[in-house]
Amino acid sequence: METTTPAPTETAHETASHSAAPAPELTLGGGAPAAEGAKPHAAPTIRGRIDRFGVAMGTGRRKTSVARVRIRRGTGKLSINNRPLADYFRVERNRALVQGPLEATEMVGKVDVWVRAQGGGTTGQVGAIVLGIARALQAMEPGLHARLSEGGFLTRDGRMVARKKYGVKKARRSFQFSNRCRVGARPIALTSIGHRRYTSPPVRPVRVCDLRSEARARSSADETRRRSAA
Repeated sequence: METTTPAPTETAHETASHSAAPAPELTLGGGAPAAEGAKPHAAPTIRGRIDRFGVAMGTGRRKTSVARVRIRRGTGKLSINNRPLADYFRVERNRALVQGPLEATEMVGKVDVWVRAQGGGTTGQVGAIVLGIARALQAMEPGLHARLSEGGFLTRDGRMVARKKYGVKKARRSFQFSNRCRVGARPIALTSIGHRRYTSPPVRPVRVCDLRSEARARSSADETRRRSAA
């Protein structure tokens, strides 16, 4: 015959200790973040490269302009298409934009920069050169990524010129519209935005005075016809 042992019962001292234990305090947003949720930062993408001679190379693009940049340790020379910076860009704002990545990384006077820019206009070439210099600096010194990223020098500006649309003069510019038409011209069609287009005037243009006299004669004939009928 099996015998069952009774379950141990809590003593009065243990019960009092459990009831006297303070409840944990609830705090909202006051605790330290859990270490398990922290994610390691991904390694930055380096788009430049170092050639076999130790020269950092980077390519920048903006609109239809392309700039190929080479950087190496030097005395601070900067040439664009074999011309000095002050000779290539005459506007002070453009020169300041080109030197922006060098000033942000404190590399002015420490490196030599050669740029070959082609295509586009002044604004496009400036943006392409800035991106090319930033990528070359990042390839030469990966530790400069934070400074270049904070200044926005590593961001490719993808804005392009809007294409011309059908029925308008440019991308958004429409044709000049006038409610007055030329003498003798007749509207033949309406464009998609409601602009009238006229044919060339006939050989003998119809004058306004002829139209008025014709209308006056027609009205007088109608009046005579009504009187005779009455």
